Amino acid sequence: MEDNQYTYDTTMFKETFESGFTYINGFIRNTHRYASRPALTCPLRNKTWTYAELNKEVNRFAHALLADGVSKNDVIMYQLPNSAEFVFCYLAPQKIRAINAPINFRLSPGETAAILDDSKPVVFVYDAEYKETAEQALSMADHQPHRIIVTELSGEQAVPAGHIPYKTYVEKQPDIEPTVEVPAHVYDEVTRLYTSGTTGNPKGVPLNNINEVLSAHDVAMHFPLSPQDKTMNMSPWFHRGGIHSGGPNPTLYMGGEVVILRNFEPKKMFGLCRRIWHHFFNRCTFDFEDALPCPTEKTYGFVWFKRDSHNGLAFGKGGLHQIPGNIDTKYFQRVWNLGGILEHFSAAV
Repeated sequence: MEDNQYTYDTTMFKETFESGFTYINGFIRNTHRYASRPALTCPLRNKTWTYAELNKEVNRFAHALLADGVSKNDVIMYQLPNSAEFVFCYLAPQKIRAINAPINFRLSPGETAAILDDSKPVVFVYDAEYKETAEQALSMADHQPHRIIVTELSGEQAVPAGHIPYKTYVEKQPDIEPTVEVPAHVYDEVTRLYTSGTTGNPKGVPLNNINEVLSAHDVAMHFPLSPQDKTMNMSPWFHRGGIHSGGPNPTLYMGGEVVILRNFEPKKMFGLCRRIWHHFFNRCTFDFEDALPCPTEKTYGFVWFKRDSHNGLAFGKGGLHQIPGNIDTKYFQRVWNLGGILEHFSAAV
């Protein structure tokens, strides 16, 4: 189409939209708007980052990457469980026009090696819990990342030769916004997810800024999700249903609080439900044997169901089906099916 078909000069709009409509700009907006409000909570560390504090952590990592020579379209691959470092790895590359690429921490060494050779990351980040898998994968892969970083909860474990602890990697870096000369664009790839490889080799799926922003908007409208909400996704964040379905992507874009559940443990989850006033629990499998009372009448409530091996559990907008007769349906006014599998769902409490 020719520009002269429009009734106004579209130049300024195009320039603003194409360079400014980015996911990271939405996050940065919240670091000012909600600077002192909680953004991320790690129960295992007993630590909460406000939006201002989270932004500083992300900036340190971004500066460390820049100092390592990372530039536009370089891939930062991370094989991490749900953790604060996962969030840092998701956000920091976007600040410097690089690509963040989370991968499944349950992959075999061979599968991990194949993905390393496919994306050729300049930086590879893994958790110490999966050190053996990471080392084997790196020995099998043809491509060797320029920098290999190890995350670990206590920060005290020894790391393999040639690898660097995350804490050491970022500790001397400034916490101010990084300066990047290359402009952002709405069509820039910012996130790369990988398919599971069920029907073949795992395949990289590029997501650009428009994908990321509209994914956040879609979830925010569907839940609905607001800056007052706290979310806990009980599935791993490395896939679409983890990072986007009530995970870091929509929650941090909306100004809410992400609560980290590193491993899915039912009783631990309910304990956190009592401690922290969660509004959304996402994508978990329910067993009636683990049922616990609703924390308080002030919440929507939460109950667990025994899966039927034939029928599973059916959920839908506006209600929950196959609810046992002794369960008050008022607790399920905001239960949604956001997963593609029957036993996976999102429940508001």
